[in-house]
Parts: sequence; C-alpha cells; structure tokens
Amino acid sequence: MAAMGRTVLPSYVLLDRIVRSEEEAVEEESEWAAMECADWKSYGCHPGDERYPRNAARVKGMLLLARLAEPPGLSELSIRLSAAAAVPRPPPASFPPGAAVPPIPNLPDAAPDDDPPLTYVEAAGDGLIALTSCFWDGCSCYLVYDVVGRSLSMIPHLPESCLTYCSMRPLPLRAAAAGGYALRSSYSLAIVAKDMRFDMEAGRHVYRDVLCLCPPRPSSSSSSRGGITPWQFKDAIFPSQMPGSFHGDKVFSFGGHAFWADLAKGVLFCRCDDALSGRNDDAVQFRYIPLPVECHLNISFAMRGDLQLCRTMSCVDGGGDSIKFVCISDGGSSSAHTGDRAITMWTLTLATGEWLKDAQLMVADLWELEGFDKARLPKAIPISPVLNPQEDGVLSFMLNDADAELYMVSLNMHSKKLLSSLTLSSFPDDIVPPLGLDLSKDLQNLSLRPIAAESVPAKTQGRPIRRSSLPGRLVMLEQTSFCQAAAYLVG
Repeated sequence: MAAMGRTVLPSYVLLDRIVRSEEEAVEEESEWAAMECADWKSYGCHPGDERYPRNAARVKGMLLLARLAEPPGLSELSIRLSAAAAVPRPPPASFPPGAAVPPIPNLPDAAPDDDPPLTYVEAAGDGLIALTSCFWDGCSCYLVYDVVGRSLSMIPHLPESCLTYCSMRPLPLRAAAAGGYALRSSYSLAIVAKDMRFDMEAGRHVYRDVLCLCPPRPSSSSSSRGGITPWQFKDAIFPSQMPGSFHGDKVFSFGGHAFWADLAKGVLFCRCDDALSGRNDDAVQFRYIPLPVECHLNISFAMRGDLQLCRTMSCVDGGGDSIKFVCISDGGSSSAHTGDRAITMWTLTLATGEWLKDAQLMVADLWELEGFDKARLPKAIPISPVLNPQEDGVLSFMLNDADAELYMVSLNMHSKKLLSSLTLSSFPDDIVPPLGLDLSKDLQNLSLRPIAAESVPAKTQGRPIRRSSLPGRLVMLEQTSFCQAAAYLVG
C-alpha cells in the first residue's frame, strides 16, 4: 500500500480488531500513518490519586498508528508508547533462605519500562473508536479515540459493584444533531449492566438494571459516588420478553438508536436521545426483538465466542437504511457434509419487529460460483462474516485452507457473484472477525499524518507480542474480560 499521508482514504475498510503493539508491527512505515491527537484525558483519577500521574503519563505517551487498506485486505491499528509513558517495574521479590516459595509460572522477561498493552478494538462509529487495553501491571481500561476532538481518553472499567448484563464491550454514542456528528464534541461510552445498591426498605443489597455512561453527560448531576467512579448510572427498563441470559455479542448505533445484539437470541435497543439525556433520574426504556425462530440457539456460555465465527449483525446504508443479520447454519444435525450448510441474510423492519429472509446461498453452491476455482479458493466453510455497511447484500468472510492459508472473500448475496478475494495470512490460529467500517460515516474527517521521527514515540523495547502468536482462544474469552484473556495469553 502506498504512503497514506496525502492519499485519499478508502471509503470502507475491514478493520482488524487485534491492535498490533510490538515494535515489529510497523515494518514499512511508509504504509502506516499517525492518527492526529491534540488532547489527552484520563478519567477516574483525581490529581491526588497515586494512579493519576501513571495513567495520565500513559495516555499522553500513546500514539495510534493506522494502516488502511482497500477490502478485502485488512486495515490495522498499532499502539506505540513513548519513554515518558513507561511505568518502571517493581524490583523482584526476595525471600529469606529456606523460605517456602510457591512455584512461579513462566512469565515474560522483565523490562525496565512498560511493555505495550494488549489492546483490542471493541466498537467504532459516530467518529469514535473504542478499545480495551490491559497493561503488564494489571491496569485495564477503555481507550477512546475521538475523530472530532482529535483526542485520546483513558476510561476505567466499571466498578466491582457492577455486573455486566450484556458484555464488557462498550458502545460509543453521541447525541443527535443537525449536520452530522462532526458538529458535536461530547460523547459517552454506554454499557448495560446490573449495579448493586443497598435497599433501605429491604435492608439488603440488591441489583438493579442500569445503563452506565462515561464520561457522564455534561448536564447530569453527580453520580460519582464520592469520586470512586466517573461512571453515570441510569435505570434501565427492559421488556418482559427479554431473555434473562441475554449477552451482547455485537454493539452498534443506527438511526438514532443504540443496539446490543445477542447473536443466539435477539437484539436489545433504546433511543440514543434517551440514553444520553442529562438527568440521572430519567429511566431508559428498552425494546427487544427476537431473532427469526429458525435462528434461535440455546448454547452454553462457554461456547458463545464461536458465534461471531458464524453469525453477525450490523447496519447497512446501501439500498435503503436497514439492519442485517447473517447466519451460516450448521446444515442440520442429520448432515455431516459441509456443503449442506447455508449462508442466510435477513433484514429487520424495526417498526414492526419482523425479519425478512432476503438472500440465501448453500455453501456447496458457493464453491461452484464463477471465479471460485480460478481464484484457487479452498472448499471450506465460510467463517467470520462481515457485512459491507455501504452496499446492500455484499458480504465478506474468511476461508481457511486446512490450517495452511487464510483467505478473505467478498460476495454479493443477491446476484450470487464473487467480487474479490485475497490471501490474508499463513497463520490462521488467531482468527478474530474484523469490523466493517464506513469511513465516510463512522469515522468522517479521520485525520492522518505521515510518520515523522520527531513526532512519533520511540519504538518500545519490551517483549514483543506477535499477532501470529495470539491463539484463537482469544475470541472465546472476549465475552468475559479482555484482561482475563490477556492473562491467559501471557500465563
């Protein structure tokens, strides 16, 4: 890819959700560009807090780099830390002679400065990119890059009194305004959770459904609980038909609504204006629409990570604004042939709550499409489907060639035509479904500049974490806590 400093950006990208953080990530700096940042914020710590200088230094010493590619190629992000952002490691513990010392597992080699954090793209839209980041010392947080304000903010995770009802994945939201989000500056991360409070009448602690927002809305009254957390909590009212075990696999905003999609059961949503109103005592009313009956699944919590390998849901602007759901079926319990599986696309009518099946293709028929053999694509089951947000009916997915090579393929489900294909990697063990982003809408006015030595922090000297060494287990762990996944990878 040519240098991006002065070139026209692609209108649509497939963004790799694993953020590269090792110094070998940016091998050809001409292919990368720095995401402009003029402001840095650290929420959750006041200047008197011992964590404040550490977190403030970390966020100010971060630089986000981007390598944008035309689909079906993957676009990527990378984080580079300056020396000023590094937090010295504590000296190793010492024990007196003869002391009983528990066995210590193999750990990464210690470094005098911070290793780059394990970072993962959670969601993007409204000119915002929300990431989860975990540092070597256990500090975990959300990072938010704001295209409008050209700022990078560090936001702590929810307090321990909160149980995430849907998922740890935050949804970045902006209030509606004429002229598009480029005319708005304030935003909030939104997470649906259960917050534990003491009920004076019952005389015990109880959980209540809440919508958590950070930063809190500018006009909201204080809800920081004496400075313990910067999160604002608003009562959430869920419909009676919403399943108790709902889990938000996908989050997105569309048409003035915020969505949390359970890819096994249905979609939960509310009005963005209700979520972002300033008053804490304004309860947020949610609606729920179940998936098509034939797509309902009863699966264990441990298997939820596999859902995004065979299902997806997002908004599509092309051909009329709509919400699409894609399911790659298992072909039925009586069939062992992979070609018997079907790729099915559904469209949701939000006003009526009805799903319309608007396209279907058997996997066996996919293998017979014109150009499939010429592109030397493997006759494998499609995985990690991604909807094109600009073109109705266009779907990208991956094909894995018997653990040898990984391909990204684009297909028009309506015309049943292959549009493009590309070999991605020879390391298919770290498959994580990418995000499909409409840059002209989701990240309008994204400002990139050429990488200059004097403006980019020095490459880190810590232990590199190679993308190809991240196991596929990562996608299985994302529904719990990314830092638990990080502990799994490092341990």
